[in-house]
Amino acid sequence: MAGPMAKKASDFVGRRSLLREDAMRADRLQLVGLLSDGPLLAVGAQVLAPGGAVPGRSDGHVTSSVFSPTLDRPIALGLVRAGRSRVGESVEIYDVGRRSRATIVEPVFVDKTGERLNG
Repeated sequence: MAGPMAKKASDFVGRRSLLREDAMRADRLQLVGLLSDGPLLAVGAQVLAPGGAVPGRSDGHVTSSVFSPTLDRPIALGLVRAGRSRVGESVEIYDVGRRSRATIVEPVFVDKTGERLNG
């Protein structure tokens, strides 16, 4: 929300919430993309902290997951602690006794520049 918020000079609904100290923390949960190294990730699966043991500290969770026919692989979105600063990091995903690996990426998987949108 940093881009749209910077363009608004006046007050708007939600401004107070966005400027709260808790919302400005660098280690808050942030939306990121997850590229699975294996099968489709389960929605609700936990992103384990580096070196995390189960039960260990969770660094976030998978919020949505789908197979992308465009990319021909499973992709997911998740809320991960300090996620934007961790792009490129490989993380361990845990769900119901199964572990898998995923890579944290930007949350836009196709057409990051908007060329297809603007034709």
